[in-house]
Amino acid sequence: MNEQQIAGYRVVRKLGGGGMGEVYLVQHPRLPRQDALKLLHTSVSSNPQYKARFDREAYVLAQLNHRNIIHLYDRGEVDGRLWITMEYVAGPDTARMVAERGPMPLSLAIDIADGAGAALDYAYRRANITHRDVKPANILVAFDSDGAPQVKLADFGIAKAAGDAVGVTSTGITVGTMAYMSPEAFDNKILDNRADLYSLGCTVFELLTGEPPFPGDSPAAVIAAHLNQPAPKITARNPSLPGHLDAVFRKALAKRPEDRYATCAEFVAGLRGEAPSSMPSGTAPQSIPAGTAQQPAYTGEHTGAHAGPGTAPYPGPPTGQYVPTGEYPGPHTAAQPAPTRAEQLPASARQEAPVAPPPAPPRKWGRAVAALAAVVIIALAAGVFYLVKPSIGDLGGSGGGSTVTASSVKQVYFQGGAESSNYAENVLTGDKPSWRTDYYFSGPGFGGLKKGTGLLITLDKATRITSGTITSPSSGSTVEIRIAGSASPSSVDDTQRVWSGTLSNGDTEFTASDAPSSRYVLVWITGLVKVDGGKWSTTLEQVQLKGD
Repeated sequence: MNEQQIAGYRVVRKLGGGGMGEVYLVQHPRLPRQDALKLLHTSVSSNPQYKARFDREAYVLAQLNHRNIIHLYDRGEVDGRLWITMEYVAGPDTARMVAERGPMPLSLAIDIADGAGAALDYAYRRANITHRDVKPANILVAFDSDGAPQVKLADFGIAKAAGDAVGVTSTGITVGTMAYMSPEAFDNKILDNRADLYSLGCTVFELLTGEPPFPGDSPAAVIAAHLNQPAPKITARNPSLPGHLDAVFRKALAKRPEDRYATCAEFVAGLRGEAPSSMPSGTAPQSIPAGTAQQPAYTGEHTGAHAGPGTAPYPGPPTGQYVPTGEYPGPHTAAQPAPTRAEQLPASARQEAPVAPPPAPPRKWGRAVAALAAVVIIALAAGVFYLVKPSIGDLGGSGGGSTVTASSVKQVYFQGGAESSNYAENVLTGDKPSWRTDYYFSGPGFGGLKKGTGLLITLDKATRITSGTITSPSSGSTVEIRIAGSASPSSVDDTQRVWSGTLSNGDTEFTASDAPSSRYVLVWITGLVKVDGGKWSTTLEQVQLKGD
């Protein structure tokens, strides 16, 4: 195996990676087709737990053949590393879409719920399989030439036959799922398709509001909310939504499985305001919101554009490439996703339950046209948006210097893969959710997969950094401040260390030593701290700098 060939497949480019391995876009050796190849790290491939999960994903996918489920093609092992090839989806996952564009239009969210729900209903009906890890990061979306969303459900790595009990201590189940897990999953009870329906309800709630229904400051708080708190009114989180959705989510997120919809198709019908012919016991038919055209009678089938005739596709042809920031396309301007993402890696090294308050409404960052942090009000037909310049240094360290402003921030890694968090820009402002590393399982040293990871901040102009403050809850994590000579250092050795230390809980002030003048400041994490579940990670809430 080399960087150009993996198990006979020609590598086109790397699509992504994380603590467990990488995903590549590859050219099939004999067919005129490009696939997504998931390649696990050697340390993971030799781990019996992760190998079992990997094998299970291949086994489950081999049984399922549905338009809304990622198709498995082949699997094997090369140079001690497990690999699997599957259908390549030229589009982002819905977690990224919400992080970059904010809450979705209702029509698009319904189409996505219809596609993912059709996949879940099929898996349960066809093979009695429950997915058990339904969340925004596991739903991929590409757009057809006519703008219709094509939805694919990914990551069946912890799927099991209905009836198997799974608790929060079972392998893989808690990783990235607490914000979407059903109450019975936390209680280690028998699970069926209604557990997946609950998770889909949490997912669609987030697509429409930008946050899950039960955010919390800790895993314990999230679990307690799922078990005890009533479903929140979705119209309180997003007042522009029609009122009938409050009752729909109240039923989908009911604590007892028997109080929920019986299938995802019924849930989707509720989202549309349709009246199913046979609603589950205790559910009154939902009235169609005023001003909404009458929908065809519910037939018990999924009817989205990707699932056959029944409803109009997401309107309009695409007008260009997928844009990672900005508003969702309006009617007749649906954007075409660029090939940026394939199926997610197994979630074992990825997002866990949100440990920060819900994300703030997305903002667009522009060039300052006046003094620092000037507020520019731009009147738009759809409303008024505020553009501000991210500043770094309002609460800087004890050293001298003045406030430093930054134009951008990006992840930097020289080994392994990028961390999966999409919130790097929040370290410039302190907005929530905070950026953090992936979860690793073998101590503070990134499980031996890399020597460090970090964020490269690009300043507005060359500055000699004198001091600063790092705000973090990860007490005990070791961090360095380094100066780079360019926006793309090839290794950490191409940067100059000007401070190193251990973070405290809250603000850690530092004074830089002999920093050269540069536009590029690397916040380099060299040691993680232990978090819940025996995993290791570091969170950065804000980085503030001063210089002269």
